[in-house]
Amino acid sequence: MSNYDELGLYLVSEGEVSAATAETEWDGINSILVAATSEEAALRVADAYDCGEVQADNLQWDGETISVVTIRDRDGYYA
Repeated sequence: MSNYDELGLYLVSEGEVSAATAETEWDGINSILVAATSEEAALRVADAYDCGEVQADNLQWDGETISVVTIRDRDGYYA
């Protein structure tokens, strides 16, 4: 089971979170795209990315394949 339908796409840039779309640009260093269930979860995912605990992966979003950072627990639930 998964909560994929609850995911939002967020741009995290130097600790600031804002809503994003599949067209939002990011550089992977100072800004990243995060698929998460909330802005708070997006910050947790971005922190894990900064620490090297997770890597960017491809995700289908509005018919486009984009590279985003996500975290799922062992039951398949997204952060």
